[in-house]
Amino acid sequence: MTEIEEYRKKIDEIDQQLTQLFEQRMETVKKVGQYKKAKHLPIYNENREAEVISKNQAYLVDSAYQQGLALFFQQLMAISKRLQNKNSSTEQPLDLPFVPASSKKTKKNPKVGCYGAEGSFSEEAMLSYFGSVEQPHYFTKFEDVFSAIEQNDIDYGVVPIENSSTGAITKIYDLLTQYDFYIVGEQYIHVDQYLVGFQDTELANVAEVYSHPQGFEQSMLFLNQHPEWKWIPYRSTSESAKLVSELKDLTKVAISSKRAADRYNLTVLQEKVNDQHENSTRFIVLSKRLESSDVCSKVSVLFSIEHRVGTLHHLLHHFAENKLNLIKIESRPVANEPWHYLFYIDFEGNVNMPEVQQALQTIHQTSSFFKVIGTYQAAEKNKK
Repeated sequence: MTEIEEYRKKIDEIDQQLTQLFEQRMETVKKVGQYKKAKHLPIYNENREAEVISKNQAYLVDSAYQQGLALFFQQLMAISKRLQNKNSSTEQPLDLPFVPASSKKTKKNPKVGCYGAEGSFSEEAMLSYFGSVEQPHYFTKFEDVFSAIEQNDIDYGVVPIENSSTGAITKIYDLLTQYDFYIVGEQYIHVDQYLVGFQDTELANVAEVYSHPQGFEQSMLFLNQHPEWKWIPYRSTSESAKLVSELKDLTKVAISSKRAADRYNLTVLQEKVNDQHENSTRFIVLSKRLESSDVCSKVSVLFSIEHRVGTLHHLLHHFAENKLNLIKIESRPVANEPWHYLFYIDFEGNVNMPEVQQALQTIHQTSSFFKVIGTYQAAEKNKK
């Protein structure tokens, strides 16, 4: 027998002992679960898990293995909790304030609004999602959309939340924290940015270019070719086009959609100035009501956790345990609490699925703050 074969034989013997001990542990875990069920105790006990890890780390002769041992016991206890949950009916479904979601195609004359002016990408998303909208409302600021929902001026509001090129629109995430609203739908819109102005405008004479900061960020390569231009951030790309149209100044141009250029009688001076041609923006549909139906295939949650090493990793592991596809995670600082964060997570599933309920229960139990902020049907990406 070679030296490596001897090592492998020793490992096999140890693994056999581990397997036997594992089975003994699981049998004991089931008994603990039965006791908790009888006493109406929760499955998860954070203090107990921390105690188990700390106590066993103290048994180590070589402290270099501490981190690995902690991960080992985290996995072991996760399996134990899953087994207890499987054999226990004490965990009740989360009490969520659902209302039935009617088809977006059959809503009876909803009052709908969006960020930006006529010709905006938000308007395109709104019309793509709802179809024709009677008397749509337009808002110049993100928060104006939220305020309109709050005051019942509109039933649904459409705002952008992330772009494939420039990432998250953080102001929207912050507003989701401030307002008690829900995401009830989403829409992806393919975004091409255009340099627009008057027919007689010459690029050599341009002095100022107007756009929303997102328009600038998405078109940096083109703008860097014209360092003499002054960038003027404005409310939205569509309102930038509207402003240029009203100013009637041949030295001023805007970066906006072609729809906005057509709407405000402007000429396209340069087509598709955005850096990435596979450029799309995700828009969300907001409501005061948390809607749900069998066709919903995506869940969004908001939560905060204790500022402690390994806590986030431990929590996210529950998605893998329940075989749920995590689509996105975003973090934002908690106001007036330095180095504490709120986390936003999107994942695939329907809230009626047992594995989704289990994941939500676990996050709820292990978080200092938790809220389901949306259940909705996932939209097709890169809609052109």
